[in-house]
Amino acid sequence: MARIPRNSLCGNFLHVIVQGINREKIFYKEEYKKEFKRILVRETSEKGIDIISYCIMDNHAHLLYYIDDMEKLKLSECMHKINTLYAIFYNKRELRNNTKGARYNGICNTF
Repeated sequence: MARIPRNSLCGNFLHVIVQGINREKIFYKEEYKKEFKRILVRETSEKGIDIISYCIMDNHAHLLYYIDDMEKLKLSECMHKINTLYAIFYNKRELRNNTKGARYNGICNTF
């Protein structure tokens, strides 16, 4: 059965789940949870989204939003920004290479 498109959900409350690839523990340090919360609060307040409740566990987070005007909200853009900012933070802390946007690496040789 196909998923219901987000833009056709009724009501002003939305339950959103965020998790890492392969259910990896992406919030396993208290510092990581605090940074995700900081990003979350900043980005949702800019978009006019009220956070009713949240639960950040080691490998995922549950978010309950209240949105006043569902017609104006672009939830996918907001969540994309939250997830991207957190991924940048996480990758730096975990010393991972961030290859987002890179299609290939080239080496220029002069003969």
